Amino acid sequence: MTDADQRREAPSRYRCIEFEDDDADTITIVQDTENDRAWIQSTVALPVEP
Repeated sequence: MTDADQRREAPSRYRCIEFEDDDADTITIVQDTENDRAWIQSTVALPVEP
């Protein structure tokens, strides 16, 4: 197995999920699977509803 094959099979540390809300705005969630306290800074903030 080559290094490229191992990288392809290894799970990604970061996940990016995109979806549209009811107003057709695109929402993006970025997750660091190894650090649950990681954060990013954005110029846009929206309230989160459970």
